[in-house]
Amino acid sequence: MIAEKGLTLDLAIKSTQVQALVKQLGERDLLKAVTGAIILAGEYFNVKGGISETQAVQTAALWIEQYPMETFEDLLLCLKNAKLGKYGTVYNRIDGQTIFEWFRNYLDEKYERFEQIKKQEKLDAQNDADVFVGLAAKVLASKAAPGPSPERMTYETHFRKFKEMLCGLTEAELKEAKEYYTKKDKQTFNHGFQEYIDAIDEALKLF
Repeated sequence: MIAEKGLTLDLAIKSTQVQALVKQLGERDLLKAVTGAIILAGEYFNVKGGISETQAVQTAALWIEQYPMETFEDLLLCLKNAKLGKYGTVYNRIDGQTIFEWFRNYLDEKYERFEQIKKQEKLDAQNDADVFVGLAAKVLASKAAPGPSPERMTYETHFRKFKEMLCGLTEAELKEAKEYYTKKDKQTFNHGFQEYIDAIDEALKLF
């Protein structure tokens, strides 16, 4: 209940994937956690055909196997949504098929949000001053200041100018730039700055 409180779609997306949790916690402990979440959700509904502990264990095991790239928080949020009636009214039964139907509906919403995040991060990579002139401000402080950026340009033009800017850097400056963009990349959902890091790596090969 504590983990469920305040849980949002963005937080669920950023949480640790199931495959990593298996390595961190062990499959047995993760199975217990998933089973417990399913049983609690099932007990929320007043239906004759409630989910049994045996059904919950089997459902949990299948969920862990089928969704290694999702997160435990995804399941918690899905079950919370179901309790709030987001996936329709529950009438006579709750079983494994019901849980998986809920989760498929949840994933539709999750990946729609994920695509929105990816588009926004690409837009940020083009328009954010930290991306376009931040490198010059951070590692080219001793060099000539860059001219003003155009009001609007394509991502391709922007990225070409970024790579051109790398040509004027020393090896030490490139390493500092890589550290800077690696840190920013970890703050994004889908490694939105990886292209910049790859370009810096290519420039470093010249030394």
